[in-house]
Amino acid sequence: MSIQKVVLLTQFSNEYLQDMCSALARGFLQEGIDARLINAEEKPDAVRKQIDELHPDMIFEINRTRNQNKQLIPDEIIHIAWIQDAWFNNGSGKPKQLHAYDPNFGGSDITYTLLSPSYFGLEHKQNEGIWGCLHTGIEPYHFYPTDEPVIENSAAICGYIPDPPQYMKVRGYPLAWNQAGRQYMSDRMVNYLLNDAKVSTSKHSYTDIHNLMAAEMSRDLGCEIHGDQIARSLDQCWLMLYMDTELPRLNDRINLARAAHKSGLDLQIYGYEGWLLWAEFALDYRGNLRWKSDLAQVYRHTQFNLHNGAFGMHSRVLDCMASGGSIFVSTGRYADNDIQHHFVDGEHYIATEIETWADTLASWRGRSKELRAIGHNAAEEVLKHHTWRHRAREIIADLESLAAMAAST
Repeated sequence: MSIQKVVLLTQFSNEYLQDMCSALARGFLQEGIDARLINAEEKPDAVRKQIDELHPDMIFEINRTRNQNKQLIPDEIIHIAWIQDAWFNNGSGKPKQLHAYDPNFGGSDITYTLLSPSYFGLEHKQNEGIWGCLHTGIEPYHFYPTDEPVIENSAAICGYIPDPPQYMKVRGYPLAWNQAGRQYMSDRMVNYLLNDAKVSTSKHSYTDIHNLMAAEMSRDLGCEIHGDQIARSLDQCWLMLYMDTELPRLNDRINLARAAHKSGLDLQIYGYEGWLLWAEFALDYRGNLRWKSDLAQVYRHTQFNLHNGAFGMHSRVLDCMASGGSIFVSTGRYADNDIQHHFVDGEHYIATEIETWADTLASWRGRSKELRAIGHNAAEEVLKHHTWRHRAREIIADLESLAAMAAST
């Protein structure tokens, strides 16, 4: 299959995704394939006009499949979807929607996810096209190791924390009710998920969380409610997005920051200013880093770079590794083809569990030379195998496999 021209379609208002597409486009260019970005948030007619004028061989789109964007994707053009989030924005001004319950999901020739499709509840969608896992890559001209000194006992969290429930106005919304008229209210569910179920990105998939919600409401209301019923009824509701996406992140980030404090590290936090809404972390907050060069410097100078999440092959992990930073990684049970398949614990990164974060961090204090060696080992491995050019090559190889399959039928 000869691919000469590629269009990457994404939302320009999302700086993270736009940067990612720009980096992947450069990877394609390094492979001799022309690549252009189109803003998926423009009016549909304007987007389709650009596609028709460019007439690419393939369209690569983040967080939407062909059928979710069917009016814009010509049938004769190969379409690749890269699903990074459980929720997607259809670009028409409507609320975000869960992929798993969108009847239009599907139709792409290749569908990639960042981790196991089961984490997003997409197992039942894997009946057409080729499915695979695609990780992010690194940009070696931004993220590379140096011999600059590391600050002893320093720790950093680079990332986002959701706003506290009291700022989200979650009170007063009935989620379900029984025949007697008894209601189960949203603020009660938020409290249950945070404090009783202790939802976590490292332990719970979206389906898990929906089932936890249904079981809790069933117990209280004395009737049988199923997780998919809850998800389908709230699959375009901001409140569900807060409960199944934000609350697990919130719990994990709080536990991570508290572990850094408990282990006696000097914590600095970078990212969205919502951290200031959490009084116990406000003094640790250092602002939002606007330049990749600044982010790379944080990774290089910090002795304990901290990551938690549903998977380890996260862009923050790879960027830190590429910069020569030592990184501590806690991942989830749904992370297939994850960091342990590409790197070695204790040689390129330090694995830990969310329950033992503080003990693990404390056990590595005073081991400066070992941590420095781990960071430099990681940088060497990442630069060899995990740049955006490598990701472009993976996509090209999958397209060649797709063509071979088509030729054999």
